[in-house]
Amino acid sequence: MYAASGQSVLVVPEPSTISAGSLNTVKLRVINAGEVPLQSVRVVLSLQKSQLSVDPSVLDVGELQPGEERAFAVRVLAPATASSSESISYQVLYAMPGGSAAVAQGAFTLSVVLPSAVTVTGLELVPQKPQVGSTLILAVTLVNDGVLPVYAVNVTVQASGGLAPLRAPYAYLGQLNPQVLTSVPFSFRAQAEGVQELRVVLSLIHI
Repeated sequence: MYAASGQSVLVVPEPSTISAGSLNTVKLRVINAGEVPLQSVRVVLSLQKSQLSVDPSVLDVGELQPGEERAFAVRVLAPATASSSESISYQVLYAMPGGSAAVAQGAFTLSVVLPSAVTVTGLELVPQKPQVGSTLILAVTLVNDGVLPVYAVNVTVQASGGLAPLRAPYAYLGQLNPQVLTSVPFSFRAQAEGVQELRVVLSLIHI
């Protein structure tokens, strides 16, 4: 997170990371970092060079003593096409002791991340009731239901002690494009009676 100030007023976002394709709530801290009290403080956000939408875009702060801060909750809408870093400029209008008007300028940056977009849509076990000593196949079907590709996709199946993998219990798929179904088979040998567990774990990278 980067915050810049003009003269003695800072505007700092918390958190500084938001999710793309969703409505986020961000707290903006307006801080008087100078040594003189400020009156009639107003913060005006400028979004001309940003894909983000912020509501409200004007914050009526009022008076700020030296070192004092006030926090305001704003709603930030980030489209799915937002870049990984979005800069928001602002102007701070205020009055100095004695009534003279002043203007400060600055900017802060919000980091935009894509939420996880890979979903497991199906788990098929054949046979559904295996016998001890038999082989069973687990087919894992998944899809990237986001709007951008994901990379370095790896699928791992963790088995309980009564199931022994017959080959590597993981599969590296690499890139998954949006809305493409992919099915991955895993094979195990049943070694013990009773209820056994198979857990599917996904790891991936957003770029």
